[in-house]
Amino acid sequence: MTVNEDTVRYPQSIKLFQFCKEALNVKHGYEVKIIDQHVGALLGFDPADCSHWKKGKKNVKSIHAIQSIADYLGTDASIISNILSQKMDVEESLQEYIGYGDFSLSRKAIEDLKREYYTNTNKFQVSSFEELIAIEYGEILKLTESLLKKAQISTFPVMLPEVFSQVSNVTLHMGKSSNQKTVHGTATDIYCKSTEFKPYTRLLVAKALGKALLHPTYPAALEKLVDVRSNIFAINLLMPSYLVKNFIESYNSPENIVDALSQQFWVNPSLVNARLQDLLSH
Repeated sequence: MTVNEDTVRYPQSIKLFQFCKEALNVKHGYEVKIIDQHVGALLGFDPADCSHWKKGKKNVKSIHAIQSIADYLGTDASIISNILSQKMDVEESLQEYIGYGDFSLSRKAIEDLKREYYTNTNKFQVSSFEELIAIEYGEILKLTESLLKKAQISTFPVMLPEVFSQVSNVTLHMGKSSNQKTVHGTATDIYCKSTEFKPYTRLLVAKALGKALLHPTYPAALEKLVDVRSNIFAINLLMPSYLVKNFIESYNSPENIVDALSQQFWVNPSLVNARLQDLLSH
């Protein structure tokens, strides 16, 4: 959609409209054709008001509107607020809405794997189901520590190009993705649509690296397990325990520590929370 800039009074309302439309597609699994009126219905808008919102002629900023959208989409109101305050663009906000996957195996994932294992035991090269679902946290930690040591990372934020310089068999390609995904990769090549790193792309790239190193190939049934292990690799790489602990011990500010860690380590707040929980667990 092309909008005449002369008539745009509230450009962030346009961004919010675009986000809501994409988020509705995600919410309904792309099984329903989402039209503009579906977006307007989030706030009870008639077709005229919906059109004005879409074209940036109507300012959508009230606390009630923000909370109504968040409640319907089943997400945190901060995502909506971050779009309106220009802290996040549409793509980053949509990624926050979708999430980054799990950092531990859910009960459902374990049950699904158990069913698959006992139905097709021979295709898994393990001696027991317990071995199959083992996260092997210590092994993942050793791998991230080795990469950080080789790259001589002693300050934050962790610079991914320096890490990739120590990986001989995986190449990072910035701004060269033909895929619709922000980041996608294989066992040897990782592609990022953007030409610059943002907090959320850093996590996605680190996660893709973890998948390439830990699981260059794997059965489709192990997708959930691979996702968890790759996430653990990513947050340990981007927020090494020794740097996080040093920062927390020297922190002396009234500012929220999650926000401070997010800014200093260049990762999204939702991932900082995941990392802090991970540190407490291990």
